[in-house]
Amino acid sequence: FFIASIMAMPTLLSAGPTGKTKPRPGKSKEDLTGQSLDSLLHPGDDPRGPHAAGFEPRPGPEAGGSIWDFGKVHAALHHILGSVQEGDTTAVHDTLHAFSTKHQLGLHSGGQEAHSK
Repeated sequence: FFIASIMAMPTLLSAGPTGKTKPRPGKSKEDLTGQSLDSLLHPGDDPRGPHAAGFEPRPGPEAGGSIWDFGKVHAALHHILGSVQEGDTTAVHDTLHAFSTKHQLGLHSGGQEAHSK
């Protein structure tokens, strides 16, 4: 039994998939997606996308937009990102608390004051 198991092992190990896939008979990759590979690699404007209907996104704060354009959480996030040194979690908590209190946003980080109410 032991010798038979060892002799069968190379067959078992080589019986797995080879990594090569064969296309389905009669179907090209273009038939499956409805688009050629070249058109997928070089996309243009999507006629179903919002930009085709005239949508233009609002500019972000770095492009002159207001931090308030996307709501109070977005404003708080941008204030923290611009005010706190990376990695200083205590400062994030304190800055969020101060900004939220100043603008009466009602936001908190889940720290001490969240449990004291």
